Amino acid sequence: MEIKPISPIVFKKNVLKKEWLNGNLPTVQKGIYGGILTPENISLEHVNCKCFGGKTKTFNLALATQEFNNLRGNQPLKDFLDKDKFIAYIEQFEKVNLPNFNGKDYIKGLIKTVIEVLEMGK
Repeated sequence: MEIKPISPIVFKKNVLKKEWLNGNLPTVQKGIYGGILTPENISLEHVNCKCFGGKTKTFNLALATQEFNNLRGNQPLKDFLDKDKFIAYIEQFEKVNLPNFNGKDYIKGLIKTVIEVLEMGK
């Protein structure tokens, strides 16, 4: 069976990636794992992997480089997430307030998701 790589346009309609690609998140320059984001390498990372039941919902998604997204694959988040890089990631969203995306709400939801995933060991 041939496995095809994920197309860079997968999940493009998600508000997080869409707003970043449209230039509406200028404070967001690094992904959840610390990699520098570019239009060529940006991807959406499922905090709780789809194989563990994670949904494609904004609070379960984080921006990441394709390289780090692929490196993590389906590995447990605890094996990949660095506390300082995660804090730096969420701080980028503190002052974001768009009509369809509120950074403070995203931070709260993402932190809740990360805590749940880490507690489950996924």
